[in-house]
Amino acid sequence: MTEKEYQEWLRDQLDEKRAQIEKRENELEILTNNLERDRQKERYLRKKCDRARTHRLIQYGAAFESRVPKMKQLSIPKIYDTIGFLLDMPEVNDALDFLLEEGDP
Repeated sequence: MTEKEYQEWLRDQLDEKRAQIEKRENELEILTNNLERDRQKERYLRKKCDRARTHRLIQYGAAFESRVPKMKQLSIPKIYDTIGFLLDMPEVNDALDFLLEEGDP
């Protein structure tokens, strides 16, 4: 191999390596974008779940408060104590079990 052929071979090798590097950089950018998109989707779904839970808890509280207006006068710790006391009653637990077995229409 002559010096000129060797120089040309080296340039070809260098061009090939540069093309490989560019290809890998493009693949890395695509993967990075996919990862960020997946993270955003995860955050969106988590927020959606959190909003649904918050909405459900507000509905539970509103239903409870509409049936027991006196509860508005109690502090939050007293409400927890009252609910705990009620749920410790076997007849309340039996009623809840019955409702859960019956299901929602």
